Amino acid sequence: MNCLLNKILLLAFLCFYTTSNGQERVDNLKKIKNGVAVIEVNADFNSANSVSFLPLLKDCKTFTIDLSNANELKIKTIPTIVIFDSGKEKQRFEANIMMKCEATKNDVQKIVNEIILNKFQ
Repeated sequence: MNCLLNKILLLAFLCFYTTSNGQERVDNLKKIKNGVAVIEVNADFNSANSVSFLPLLKDCKTFTIDLSNANELKIKTIPTIVIFDSGKEKQRFEANIMMKCEATKNDVQKIVNEIILNKFQ
C-alpha cells in the first residue's frame, strides 16, 4: 500500500515538474569505471529533503542527479541514494513515505568502506 501511495505521489509531482539543466546524467556517471560513486537522485520540488551529508563522504565520488536524468535507474521514490562500484550498482537507499531518506551518513559510509575493503581480499 505504501509503495502504491509513493508512486501516486511521485506521479502527481512529476506532472508539475520542470527539468533542471545543471545536473549530471546517469549515462555520464556510468563512465566511472574505477572506484566508488555515490549518487543522490532527487527533484527540485523535493529539495528540502535533499541528503545533506553527501559531500562529507570519504573515499568516493559523489553526485546529485535530477530525477528527469535518471530514467534507467528505475527510481521509485525520491530522494534515492545509489552506490556504484566501477559502474555497477551495489546498494541503494530509498526514501520513506514522507519523501525523506532515512539512511544516515554512517549507513552510506559503511557500504563504501565495505566495497573498498573487499577489493583487498
